[in-house]
This record gives sequence, structure tokens and C-alpha cells, in this order.
Amino acid sequence: MSWFIRRVPLAWKNLTHRKVRFLVAVAGITFAVLLMFVQFGFRAALLDSNTQLLRLFNGELVIVHRGKNALMVKQPFSRRRIDQARAVEGVRAVYPIYMEMLSSLWKNPLNESRGESTSGDSVPKNPTNDESSTRPIRVVAFDPEADVLSIPEGRIHRAELKLPKTALVDEDSRPFFRVSPAASEATRELALKNLRIVGQFRLGTDFTNDGNLIMSDSNFAHYFPLPIPGESPLSYVEIGLVQLVPGADAAQVKAALSQALPDDVKVMTREQIIGMEEDFWQANTPVGYVFGLGAVMGVIVGIIICYQILSADVTDHLPEFATLKAIGYPNSYLTRVVLQEALFISALGYVPGFLLSLVAYYLLAGRTQLPMHMTIPRSILVLALAAGMCVFSGLLAVRKVKVVDPAEVFR
Repeated sequence: MSWFIRRVPLAWKNLTHRKVRFLVAVAGITFAVLLMFVQFGFRAALLDSNTQLLRLFNGELVIVHRGKNALMVKQPFSRRRIDQARAVEGVRAVYPIYMEMLSSLWKNPLNESRGESTSGDSVPKNPTNDESSTRPIRVVAFDPEADVLSIPEGRIHRAELKLPKTALVDEDSRPFFRVSPAASEATRELALKNLRIVGQFRLGTDFTNDGNLIMSDSNFAHYFPLPIPGESPLSYVEIGLVQLVPGADAAQVKAALSQALPDDVKVMTREQIIGMEEDFWQANTPVGYVFGLGAVMGVIVGIIICYQILSADVTDHLPEFATLKAIGYPNSYLTRVVLQEALFISALGYVPGFLLSLVAYYLLAGRTQLPMHMTIPRSILVLALAAGMCVFSGLLAVRKVKVVDPAEVFR
């Protein structure tokens, strides 16, 4: 460590000899760090937002259709599987969860869709034909008496949710779906039927859904009847949430459920279905590739900028480096000087890049309603990448020093 402290002044003076070039180098690394933070932030928001509902499931296991590979894919299965699962040893309760995302069209009152102030107490008699006033919203339904989601508002408004034509709206939805907190109740239109909003909860948007509703299973049957005559919409379930008896082994109960249930469904732990959702968005959608590529481009941009700066600095100071070689300094010492310059650039570029990223996360989260949060692991990762790309650039630039011949320089 002592050699590092003794040699720092030379590296620092070489780096800051030309102030403009030095500031350009720091600005370039700052841009690369900001680019990496934003891309990693979007990638994390992609995964976090699309799994946030799954993380709220209050159960150890879930039952889904055999072909289901993502939450956004609607693939219900027969409710008979719920009844069969309840008979398996180790299972305390199994609750059906219903979901609708396509036909659940939400309409605001006419004056709200035009941006005018309203208490939202009634749906207008002459609805607008403007398509922008009607948008799909994700509806999640279950028995209000069942402790399905870890959302306190669901328990607080349990009695209201049992009433006909009522629901809770996500206050972190896009502005189009929000209801003013000043209004104790508001009336909207869902699937061409009046709906009374009796409370709010917090979940958030994702890359598929701009808003969320929670309602009872009986209200779900009212708003989304099946086109098959005489068939109850509650006879087909999107997700079965399994709660185990205290002390039961989740792996053993999962194996027992898999053996007891037909092959048209599969049993997963909550961690497995979260992993399935993350794999779907990372591997099967262009969005996952784009954000990963953006982070890679940030590293490449940083390497190019850092290499150009260090290479130009080495070239400018080539006579000085040659002199040091002539008086006996080894290549290892000269390499350390260049690498110290690289580490200085990475550190000085990382700090403003980190601060700008905090501002960018705040603005992007407010604009997109996505969970954009700075995390310690991500901060360490970007710091390591910034240092790594600068060190790599330094190793490329220092090759000129290693091959220089002092006699040729001063000839």
C-alpha cells in the first residue's frame, strides 16, 4: 500500500496537466456510469414491477395451468383442482384467485377524461366515444374473507368489498386510473357497468398493466360472465394459492400435490413462480435484451472514452516515461502510474454519475410509476464495472510505454 501512496502525485499530475482533457475524461466516465445505472435500473424495474403482485401472495405454494409461463398470459384451470388440493395432507387452505386484464375496460367520467375537475360520483348519461377515455385495467379478485394478499387495505375494507359492485383501486396506478383521495367514494365504469370505488391500496404499475383493481370473487362474476350459457365464471381459476399447516414441509407438500392433481396443472413454490416470471421477461421479451444491451453499451462507451484519454496522455508524456526507463525504472512501475490514472478517472467519474443517477431514478419513478430504486449491490456492481473498464483501458494504453526505446525518443 505504501508504494501506492508514494506514487500517487505523479499519476495525479500527469492526469491533471491538461485541465480541459481531464474534465472531458471525467465527464465521459460520468456519462458511462449514468448510462449503466439507468439501464440496470430499468432492468430491475422490469423484473420488480412484474413480480410485485406475486411477492404479495400470502401462501407458500401456488397452483397454475400447466402451460402458464407468465402472469400476463391468461390460462385458467378448473376450480375442481382447488377442491382436490384441499384434501392433500399438509394443506391448511387453498384459495382461488381470479384475474382479468383484457376485457376489464375502465372508463372515467366524461369531464375527467377531458382533464376537468370532478368528484367522480357518477358515470355520465352521455358517455364519450373517445377511445382514450377507456383503457384496460388489471382486476384481481378473491374471497374478501381469505387472507390472500399481504395488503392491509384489503382487510380494512373487507366489509365494503363484500357489497355488490365495489372495488379497491391502486393509488399507484397511472393518473388515468386514480381516484381523488378527497372523495370517500367514486363511481367509475368497468366492463360497461357501474363500479363503486370504496378504498385504495398501493401496488404499482408494470410493463403490462397501467392500473390495478381488487374486488370480491362474487363481483368478479358479475363483471366478467363467461360467454358459455349456464357456466359460472368462478368455475375457472387463474391461480390457486396454497397455505400450509404450521410446520409442514413445503417440498413434501408440493410433491404430494403434484402427485394428487391431474397433469393439466402444475404446483410451484412462490419463489419458483417469481423466478418463472423473471425468466419470461428476461429471455422471452425484447425489453429484457434491450436493457441488458444498454448496460453493455455503457461499459463499451466508458472503455473507448477512457482509452482515448489515457492513450493521449501517455503519448504526450512519452519522453518523460522514456526518461524514467532510461534511469532504471521498470515497466511495472510505469504500468502502475498509468493504472493509478485510470483508477482516479473511474473514481472521479463515478461520484457525479452516482448522484445524477439518484436524480434520474427519482424523475423516472415519478414519470413511469415504476419501482426505480438505488440499491447497494447495484452501486457496488457499477463501481466495479467503472473501475474495471478504466483499468482495462489503462492496460491497453500502457503498451506504448512498455515498447518505447529511450534512445529512439531522444534521437
